[in-house]
Amino acid sequence: MIGELMIKDAVITTEQLEQALVLQNNSAQYRGEKIGRIFINLGWLEPHKLVKYLIIQGRYEGFL
Repeated sequence: MIGELMIKDAVITTEQLEQALVLQNNSAQYRGEKIGRIFINLGWLEPHKLVKYLIIQGRYEGFL
């Protein structure tokens, strides 16, 4: 999972991941949204940093 990779690299915290997952599952604004986009929308991650992790996971093309 992309969030776990970011925690390992100290890009986000465990608490931030947990909060984003709650929003992803329970918030009308973020329901079904990709976790990386939630991190960006909350100001926790810059888009260029997300690209690194999407490339690692081989999912960069689907993001744009």
